[in-house]
Amino acid sequence: MLTVDVIIPTYQPDEKWNRQVAGLLRQTYQPHHVLIVNTGKPLKNQERVRERFAARRIPAEFVNITPEEFDHGGTRHMAAGRCEGDLLLFMTDDAVPGDSFLIENLVKAFDRESVAAAYARQLPDQECRLIERYTRSFNYPDQSRMKTAADLEELGIKTFFCSNVCAMYRRSVYEKLGGFPVPAIFNEDMIFAGRLIQAGYGIAYAADAKVIHSHNYSFRQQFSRNFDLGVSQKQNPRVFGMAKSEGEGIRLVKKTVGFLVKNRRFDRLPALALGSGAKFLGYRLGKCYDRLPRRLVYHISMNKRYWEKRWASKENKEILPAAEDVLVSVCIPAYNSGAYIERTMESVLNQTHKNLELVVVDDHSTDDTVKLVERMAAKDDRVRLEVNSKNLGLSGNWNACIRQARGTYVKLLCADDLLYPDSIEKELAPFLAYPNVHLVMSDTRLINVMGQNAGAFYRWPKKGLMDGRKLARYSLLFNNFFGAPCNNLFPKASAVKAGGFDRRFSYIPDFDFWVRMACLGQVYMIHECLNAFRVRKDSNTGEVMGEGGRGQDYVKEHAWLVKKHGRKLGLSKAACAFSIWWRKSRSRLIHVYLKIVTK
Repeated sequence: MLTVDVIIPTYQPDEKWNRQVAGLLRQTYQPHHVLIVNTGKPLKNQERVRERFAARRIPAEFVNITPEEFDHGGTRHMAAGRCEGDLLLFMTDDAVPGDSFLIENLVKAFDRESVAAAYARQLPDQECRLIERYTRSFNYPDQSRMKTAADLEELGIKTFFCSNVCAMYRRSVYEKLGGFPVPAIFNEDMIFAGRLIQAGYGIAYAADAKVIHSHNYSFRQQFSRNFDLGVSQKQNPRVFGMAKSEGEGIRLVKKTVGFLVKNRRFDRLPALALGSGAKFLGYRLGKCYDRLPRRLVYHISMNKRYWEKRWASKENKEILPAAEDVLVSVCIPAYNSGAYIERTMESVLNQTHKNLELVVVDDHSTDDTVKLVERMAAKDDRVRLEVNSKNLGLSGNWNACIRQARGTYVKLLCADDLLYPDSIEKELAPFLAYPNVHLVMSDTRLINVMGQNAGAFYRWPKKGLMDGRKLARYSLLFNNFFGAPCNNLFPKASAVKAGGFDRRFSYIPDFDFWVRMACLGQVYMIHECLNAFRVRKDSNTGEVMGEGGRGQDYVKEHAWLVKKHGRKLGLSKAACAFSIWWRKSRSRLIHVYLKIVTK
């Protein structure tokens, strides 16, 4: 039986909190431990509440903090660190259990191992206004649903919607992924839920788990609340870059208009227009907060202490996670790779960045690949083997790797290539310094089948930040400056947004993928060989260079790639023709080079 710890941050709670306590005491599934984190003066009925829980043999703990210490993510994360239950249930102090089965119905969602979070249905209170009442039914329908990364196209931003008004998390996964962001002005629940989705977990909406919770916000409060919402999305592009949120807001307004018209409540249409306008204006201002005067930001925001603490920092930098807290997924797409895969895996496990997982996705190998991976997995719990139900081919297996990755950042590593010890550490650093970077690249050492040095491949001549579209344009025109998968690190969220690998490409799906990734924003160049690419006669690269049948097909694919992206990247017809001619010429030169170094 899974144990549940309940965490409730309180701040000057009203009578709803007394109803909440009473509702928790009536639950059919009793909590293992209750932790109340109170901001401000100690609560007058603190001892009485402790005694009520003690009568049910439920230990209740109170922690008092100052208003200056409170943070939406930090306070909850601190509380989670004091708990030992299998599941953590976070509730706000105004969320009243709708019945005695709230906890029981939330726990049921965790029968599936893939579920890492579940949140309850929020029902309106008696005093709730008509429009807010409808908004509750829109955001919290009467049908339960499981959400995973596969639902991003259909649900958009609602895929990682999760509300800490009443949400339960699997503690082991919470700790593994680092918990809520610290600090957080708002949306700590959705930010963490987004990381769960990126890591391959599911989020359950449990419609049969009910809480009474609603607010009658003024237009000013709606404006300020949505300003903070916009700020949180601006500061967390890795999560909110996966899907647009404006479309969902527009859909809500349209549905609400239809509801009011159908019920002949035309008198509420002006209030809807003003409220929606306040929300949209606040949200748009929040998205560009970094271009607004500090005085205006402070005046608009609902969370003024967040800005006081933020601006107290001398350097006033974006607060980013420490490198050691970031999980990186190194994914090896394997097929008959027994000759090299052990050495490749060792190069990953010897990284100076230790917070990583090594995921090998086997595409139905007929050699000893699976046996070798299983042997290494038995020695290191960071290794995970996944075997496809059928052979997916090159692009299909690369996409399977991205789906299986649980880390915030992903590196694809072909089964015969190598990483040098500080590869992940150095390629991760730019992501922690620049929020709009979608791809980090390094130079590549070339080695032969014996592991001996066979030269190097250097990227774009300049190092540091670069406009992704510019690099994509030059790559199509002159040379694939992105290179092989082994020298690229990217956020999983960006890969999902870009659409993964296009299975219509047989030879250059990675080139097409890098172009789409780069067009999302900035790329960062590191001029240092941090990996090794093995050149072999029997490799895909070796077989498609030259003038043979596969070589001609390769050039045709390049022509299709140029046609696919050339116009939107501003290439003229003459430039596209030059690109195709130059690709033919380079292929012949590379063919000669490979003949020499792979003897």
